[in-house]
Amino acid sequence: GCSGSAMHISVLGISGQEVASLDAESDWTLQEARRRISDLTGLPISSLRLIHGQVEASPRNSLQELGVSEGSQLTLVVSAPQHVATAYADNTAKIWSTESGECLFTLWGHEGGVLSVAFSSDAALVLTSSEDSTARVWSMDSGQCLLALKGHTSSLVSADFSWDATLILTGSHDRTAKVWSVDSGQCLLTLTGHTSSLVSAVFSPNKAWVLTGSHDGTARVWSVESGDVVLVLTGHEAGLESAVFSRDGARALTASFDGTAKIWSTESGLCLLTLTNHEGSLTSAVFSPDAARVLSRSMYGNVRVWSAETGQCLFVLTGNRRSVTSAAFSTDAMRVLIGSEDGTAWVWSTESGQRLLTLAGREACDPPAVFSPDGARVITGSVEGSARIWSTGSGELLLTLQGHGSRVTSAGWA
Repeated sequence: GCSGSAMHISVLGISGQEVASLDAESDWTLQEARRRISDLTGLPISSLRLIHGQVEASPRNSLQELGVSEGSQLTLVVSAPQHVATAYADNTAKIWSTESGECLFTLWGHEGGVLSVAFSSDAALVLTSSEDSTARVWSMDSGQCLLALKGHTSSLVSADFSWDATLILTGSHDRTAKVWSVDSGQCLLTLTGHTSSLVSAVFSPNKAWVLTGSHDGTARVWSVESGDVVLVLTGHEAGLESAVFSRDGARALTASFDGTAKIWSTESGLCLLTLTNHEGSLTSAVFSPDAARVLSRSMYGNVRVWSAETGQCLFVLTGNRRSVTSAAFSTDAMRVLIGSEDGTAWVWSTESGQRLLTLAGREACDPPAVFSPDGARVITGSVEGSARIWSTGSGELLLTLQGHGSRVTSAGWA
């Protein structure tokens, strides 16, 4: 809620068909409106452009400043991502044009391998995390380092922006997570209480909560306002490998070395479902964007799709020749992308459980294969330093991003 006046607005696609309608406040910024539309449509914020009349809105404008009023119609344009970022074991990251395949910037400054790379929701900033125990924020305009976030005492395991890019969350092997201000670079909160390394730390979609997962076998929900622990999720019999929120923040999903995944209520802390019968330890579990399904991955390359409502296993997706390194849903939840160590990636249908595409790289592949936000392309990395962009329509190789001989550790789309 805001202090502005409430109004009902319609969001139309380019064809003129309504794709969403929402009750908005006049003093919402465009960024807030984009977040609500993203929640309603499942489309990533960074790909959403809004036009009122003939004017494309700027993220910093309020709806009132744009002349939006009760009954107004906004036109939604979904743009293809223009940039990708790749992180490397040689302490660098690179930003590339997805049009030309040209390297626009190499990000120098870390003193250890770069483990992750992510864009802010408006694609103006890039965030990297490193084995050197720091995270860094970089300008997409200049490639310059704007902030070095120092304070952890061991390698980071994750770093992410809040949806509005005002806060950053880092998780570390030092058993803590930290919340930072993007404006000042100051550490606002240190979340302590886990008794072993963290494996992940994520914001809730509304940035009010943080979820951490740890090798101590628990996940914890924290208040961003106070820094207090709100819930401790206990029940796994071994360390966790991942912990994530559902899109609405109402549920949490954990994957454990004990071979199970669990779905929890973030209101009560109760375990709602336990997903069993995996082969070996789990390495990750994620919700589909609509939170109707769960995708789990085991250390033996076993990938399963589950109903998040009933806990029933819907499909077992196989076909890997060597260990699977990643598994992810497309934004529309209609497809699953699986990457493997031997450089091959597969696209599967979540409707039929059938394999739709095989994307065969020639080099050993370690990092995740990642869908573009619009689902039209896939990026895969390699241990030799190159990354490849593929069409998910034809399976054609569109671009090869030639690195410099160091292993690609992570990749992300703007």
